[in-house]
Amino acid sequence: MIDTGYSREVARDSAYGRLLAVEALSEPDDEVFDGDGRVMPYGGHGTATTAVLLSVSGADSTTVHVRDCLVGGAVDELSIVDDLATVIRNGVDVVSVQAGLFTRAGRAPKAFEAFRRKVLREHPEVVIVAAAGNQGTGRPFWPAAYEWTTAVGALTDGGGSRTGWTNVGHWVDVYASGENVVVPFPNGTYEYLDGSSAEFTGGHALWSGTSFAAPVVAGMIARRMIERGVDAPTARDIVLREAAVAALPTTGPRIVV
Repeated sequence: MIDTGYSREVARDSAYGRLLAVEALSEPDDEVFDGDGRVMPYGGHGTATTAVLLSVSGADSTTVHVRDCLVGGAVDELSIVDDLATVIRNGVDVVSVQAGLFTRAGRAPKAFEAFRRKVLREHPEVVIVAAAGNQGTGRPFWPAAYEWTTAVGALTDGGGSRTGWTNVGHWVDVYASGENVVVPFPNGTYEYLDGSSAEFTGGHALWSGTSFAAPVVAGMIARRMIERGVDAPTARDIVLREAAVAALPTTGPRIVV
C-alpha cells in the first residue's frame, strides 16, 4: 500500500480485527492528529484503504505492507517512484497506489518512465493498481494513466454507475465501489474546509474516493491469486475479465462488493 502509512491506534479502535496484523514497513506511522489534537485532513487514510483491501481479499494468507508516502495528502512523483521501487524490490506481488498527479499538457512524467525501465521490467510478476483520481476529468492522471498500471475509477454507492467526481477516460481499466465506504477512522474532531466540524467517536466513518476503489481491485487480485494458485498478472487478467462481464453500457467494466 502506497499511502499515508498505518496507524495502530486507528486499527485498534476499529472493528477490522485483521488490521492489527498489518506490518508497517516505514516509520513514522500514519500521522493522524495535528498539533492541536484535531484529525488531520488525511489522517488514517492509509489505514482505511488497507482495511478495504483486507476486507475484499478475504484470506488470512494475505500480508499487507503499508508504505507512508503521502504527507498530509500530498506527494511528489519522485517520492512515489522511490516507494514503488522499494516495495517491489522487497518482493511484493500487488501494489495499490492511492496517489497521483497531473502534468502540463498531459505528458507522462519522466521519473515514472525511468522507474519502468530500471525497476518494473526486472519484476514482470508484479501488478500495480492505481487510483484514477477524483477530479471528474478525462485528463491523464499519473501513474494510473500508464498502460502498465491497472487504473481504477469509482462507482456510486450500490455500483449502478460511475460517480460524478471520478476521473474517466480510455486509460481507466475498471471501476469499483468507491462511494460512502465504511472505513476505520480516528476518534476525534475533524474540521471541514467550510469551517464546520464533526466529532467522530465510533472508530469508523464513511469515506469516498478512488483511493477506496483501487484497494477493492488489489484485494480481488490477491484473492484470485490465493483461490486459483496463480501469479499476480494472471489473477489481474481474471479480475478484469470478470469486471467486463459485469460491465454496463454507460459505466464500463465494474467490480461491485
